Amino acid sequence: GVGSGAVWLMHREEVPFTGRRHLVLLSPRQEREMGANAFAQVLKQYRGRVLPPGHPASRAVRRVGRRIAARATELAGLGVPGQLAHLRGIEWTFTVIDSPEVNAFVLPGGHVCVFSGLLGLFRSDEELAAVLGHEVAHVLARHGAEKASTQMALGAFQLALLSLFDLTQMLSAALLLGVELPHSRSMENEADAIGLQLMAGACYDPQEAPGAFARLGKVSGGARPPAYLSTHPAPADRSERLRQLLPKARRVFEDAGCEAYGSTFRQMFR
Repeated sequence: GVGSGAVWLMHREEVPFTGRRHLVLLSPRQEREMGANAFAQVLKQYRGRVLPPGHPASRAVRRVGRRIAARATELAGLGVPGQLAHLRGIEWTFTVIDSPEVNAFVLPGGHVCVFSGLLGLFRSDEELAAVLGHEVAHVLARHGAEKASTQMALGAFQLALLSLFDLTQMLSAALLLGVELPHSRSMENEADAIGLQLMAGACYDPQEAPGAFARLGKVSGGARPPAYLSTHPAPADRSERLRQLLPKARRVFEDAGCEAYGSTFRQMFR
């Protein structure tokens, strides 16, 4: 118990924007290596289906994603609250996979992957920015390293209990439903909140985010499992939570001088 407490105190970090303190046992270098290995596996799995950089879909995702990633890197240079030094060593990649899946994900180290099926849902750069802001936020908050650290901690805890009690299946189910899945949903909500501010700071109107996530929720329809069995919060809850966060994101949008930008250049290029 004393050893576990010491590890917890020595490896806590503060998440930018939210101020939540979480356990991270991996160094930024280890996190980037983990992401690079996983990204290599993704490229191998979808070999022949990765759209080339010159494809219109690839250019669109890269254009929006780089702008949001640049905003996150800029915040790292400005020294916003939290540990953001890990962003300075990241080389962001934005990859589009030709597949009807309506999904996007990010790997540690800044490897953002978007399925082409997702792009067909969106009508503007702002809606795409809502999803890419969410993915960039996962990297900013080091959620990949946090998830790996939590699994390591839960594994050690489970081994300790199993040495005393023979409750293998019951314990695994209890940890999944009581810790792992709620923790995953919490990180998704946090990424939504941070991503909203990132897209606003990059001069993408945050007002479009709730509608974008509501549209994503309608795609899955009745196929979604109950909220307590899901790694992600219910779409309706996500949209409502984003609406509650809009006033703060709107202030970020206005403080960045995006009102004038949006009324001239953005409309012209659209």
